[in-house]
Amino acid sequence: ALIKAVTDEAKKQNWAEVYWHTKEHNSVARGLYDNITGGTDGFIVYRVEFDQ
Repeated sequence: ALIKAVTDEAKKQNWAEVYWHTKEHNSVARGLYDNITGGTDGFIVYRVEFDQ
């Protein structure tokens, strides 16, 4: 319901896209997201974090 609400609002606001992150090993969430979106876009995100 949350993803549907967000994507509906995004369409109303003429956003170009909605995206989110999940852990690679979170197979349950990834299955849900793949079902909703048709799968990943093929990109892998890398991050360099700095101490604050």
